[in-house]
Amino acid sequence: MSNLSDLEALIQKARIILSEMTPEQKKKMYEDQKRSYILGEAAFGSDKDEAAYRAAIETGDPELIAAEEAKAVERVRAAEAILDQK
Repeated sequence: MSNLSDLEALIQKARIILSEMTPEQKKKMYEDQKRSYILGEAAFGSDKDEAAYRAAIETGDPELIAAEEAKAVERVRAAEAILDQK
């Protein structure tokens, strides 16, 4: 974005696109957004999980970092399994 008018133009474009969507398209879009949000939150985990990952990064130890990243992957897989049950 180079300035506020660019942002306003994009917002207007998004409003037009949204207004032209069918109820079914809107429902799918909101479901996709909900899924994305849930999976993102699962990846971050709890405050304790985030602190452990930050501490691993600070050590620079690739094995410790990989272990924390593997935990995030497992949290996302678990969330996906729950979401896919619906």
